[in-house]
Amino acid sequence: MSVNLSIRSMILGTTIAVLYLGNSIITVGATRPVKLGFGLKGGKIAGKDFVAKQLIVGLRPNAATASIRALAIKGKGKVVSEIEGSALLLEFPSEASATAAVNSLRQNPNVKFLERNGIHPIKPQVSIPRGFRTATQRPALRQATPRLVSRDSGVGLQWHHTVIRKTADLGGLSTTPPTVAILSTGVDYNHPDLVGKVLKGIDFVDEDNEPLDDIGAGTFFAGIVAARSRNNLYAEGVSHNSKILPVRICSRYVGCTDFGLALGLAYARTTVTNPPTKVVLSGVSFGSYLSSTLEAEIIALRTAGKVLVVPAGDNNSSDSRYESGNPNIALRVMATEHNDCRATYSSFNSIGGTRYNIAAPGLRIPSTLLNDGFGYQFSIYDEIPSSNTAAAVTAGAAALIWGQFPTLTRDQLVARIVNNGKTINCGFAGSTKRLDVRKAIFQTSETALIGRLIDPFNALPPSINNTPAQAKLVTGTTQLGLDSTDRGGSYEITGLTAGTGRSLIGSRTGYITGTVRAGIPITAGVVNGPYTDAIPQSRPVGNATITLDWKSLHPFSPTTGCVDTCLGSEFDLLIGFPPYIITPGAGSLTAPPFVRNPRDSQYELPSTWEPTETAVIGVGAVNGTYKIYVLKKDYYRNPFWTGSQASVQIYNGAAAISPSYSPPTSCGNFYYWHIGNLVKNNNAYTFTPVNLCSNSQP
Repeated sequence: MSVNLSIRSMILGTTIAVLYLGNSIITVGATRPVKLGFGLKGGKIAGKDFVAKQLIVGLRPNAATASIRALAIKGKGKVVSEIEGSALLLEFPSEASATAAVNSLRQNPNVKFLERNGIHPIKPQVSIPRGFRTATQRPALRQATPRLVSRDSGVGLQWHHTVIRKTADLGGLSTTPPTVAILSTGVDYNHPDLVGKVLKGIDFVDEDNEPLDDIGAGTFFAGIVAARSRNNLYAEGVSHNSKILPVRICSRYVGCTDFGLALGLAYARTTVTNPPTKVVLSGVSFGSYLSSTLEAEIIALRTAGKVLVVPAGDNNSSDSRYESGNPNIALRVMATEHNDCRATYSSFNSIGGTRYNIAAPGLRIPSTLLNDGFGYQFSIYDEIPSSNTAAAVTAGAAALIWGQFPTLTRDQLVARIVNNGKTINCGFAGSTKRLDVRKAIFQTSETALIGRLIDPFNALPPSINNTPAQAKLVTGTTQLGLDSTDRGGSYEITGLTAGTGRSLIGSRTGYITGTVRAGIPITAGVVNGPYTDAIPQSRPVGNATITLDWKSLHPFSPTTGCVDTCLGSEFDLLIGFPPYIITPGAGSLTAPPFVRNPRDSQYELPSTWEPTETAVIGVGAVNGTYKIYVLKKDYYRNPFWTGSQASVQIYNGAAAISPSYSPPTSCGNFYYWHIGNLVKNNNAYTFTPVNLCSNSQP
C-alpha cells in the first residue's frame, strides 16, 4: 500500500498535510449531527445575502480534511481558503452543485457545521431620508484653515476629541500604545497623515502582503484611530501614537464576508507585531446573525486577551433581528452626534437591553481618505457618518487607555471603558454609556461644561475660524469659567462647582457679545453639556438678528420601541409682518422685503444638520411690528417642547435687545411658540415679550 503526501499552501501561510492510503481516503468515527447554519434554511438569496457557489465547512477538533476535499472535488469544487483547524471555504462551479454538496458533506464525521458565506455590504455613507437635498460641498472641508491651538488644521473640526475629552489634560501619553488591527478595505499607507504608521498586514482579497486600500473605508478608520499629531497636516487620531495593522478582507465587488472576517480575526490574533496588536477593529457590524465560523474566531480572539471593537450597525433599530451575538465578546459601539443624542441612523439597545455596551461620536468627523475615495475627489479628508466611525473612535480610545495601563487584562480594559462612560439617554430607549477617555484614565469625577458656538447664518464655526471665540460661564456678573473655542467652535470649561441658573456668554471679534444660553444647571461630578449655541455676526445698528437654537435634530426617524422620547426636535423660526411671513430659506437683505431667513435646519444632509436657525431684519425693512415666533414640526419629530432646550435671542447690531427666552412649561405639544413682537422704527427696535404657546399662528 503506497502512501502519498500532498501539501497545499493556504492563504494564511500555513501548510496542511493530507494523507491518502492508495487511492482511498479513510474516515473514522461515528456520524454526529451536523449543524446547518446561515443560508441553509431558506429565505436567503445567493449573490445578495451570501456569496453564490460557496460553502463554509466547520471542522471538528483534530478533523482530517482529506475526505472533505475529496467530496468537494467530486462535486467539481475546490477549497479556496482555510482557517487552520477551524473551517474550510469551498467553491463550486454552480449554485446547484454547491447545494447538492450539502447532503454528502452532512454525512462526513469531520464536519461540525455547514453554512453559506454571508455578505456584509460596505456602506461608505448612510442613506439620506427622502426629501433631503444633496450637498455639493462639505462645510467642514471648506473651513480647513490653520487654527491657533494645534498645527494640525482640522483637529478642531474633529469635535469628538472634545466630547470624549481627549483635548483635556491627559498627562504624558505612552509613545508605544498597542497596535490596532483594522479589518476592512485595506489602508492607504502612502497617505501623508499615515506614512510610517502602518505595518504591512495582509490582503485576503488579492492574496498578497500589500493591503492597499482601493475604496477608502479602511483609510478613513485608520485616520480616526491613529493619524499623526502635530505634523502640520489636517487630522489627528484618538491614539495618535499607535501603529495600524491593515487587514484587507473587503472587496469592491463583493463587500465583506463572514469567512473574510473570520480570516482577518485569526490573522490579527496570531500575527506578531511591535508594539503588540491588542485592539482589533471590525469595519462592519456582524449583521442579522452570527455565523458559526465568525463566532469561533471571536471567542478565540477574546481568549487570546485582545479587544474586538464592532459597530452596532446603521439600521435605526433596537430589533434583535438586525444585530445578534453576545455583547460581552466585544466593545459594540452605537453612534452619537455633537450633543450626546443618538445619531439618527445608529442601531441601539431596546429597553433593558444589553446588546451594545458603549456609545461614541460617529457623525460629521473628518478623517483621512484616498484621493478618489468614494468619489469625493476634491480632498483627501472627508466625513463618513456611521456607527463604523464611532467604533473607530472607540478602538483608538481602547489603544490609548491600554497604552497608559499596559498590565490591564482584556476584561479589565473593557470594564474601565464602559464603567467610566458618561450616562446619556437622548435618542436611546434607556440609559447608555458614552465614551469618556479622561475619566477612563483617571477614574475621577469632575465638574465641567463642554459645547460649541456656531454661526447660525451658515451653521459653521465663526469665520475666519483661526481666531477663537470666547465661551464664558457666569452667575450674575461673576465669571465662573472661561475657554477659547477651537476652530470647530468647541470649548471646554473646567474647574466648576454645582449650581443652577448659570448663563453662557459668547463673544468674538466681528460677532456679538451676549448671553447665548441662560438657565444652565451645572451638576457636580459630571461633564455638563455638550450644548450647541448660536453666536451671530455683529451687524450694524438697525439690523435686528434673531437666533434660535435647541438640543438636536437627531434622531430623525421613529422606530419600534423608541418613539417620542427617541426623536430629536425640528423647529422653524418665522418672522411675521402682514401680508407676508418670512420662512426659513426665504427673503433677501438686498431687495424687498429686506428680511432674510437664510437656512432651514431640516433641508440638509444628516451629516450637516445643525440645531440652529436665524433671521435678520435689515436696515431697509419697513417700519412696523414684526411677530417673532417658532413653529414646532412634529412629523417624525418629538411632539413636545419640554427637553428641547430651545432658546431665542434678539439683537440690534451687536447689542442684545431682549433676554434669552425658552419655551414656557405650559407649551406642552402646541405647535406655535410666540416669543414676542419686535417694533422697528428706522434703526431703533422695541421688543414686547409674549412667550406663549398655542395651536394658532400668531
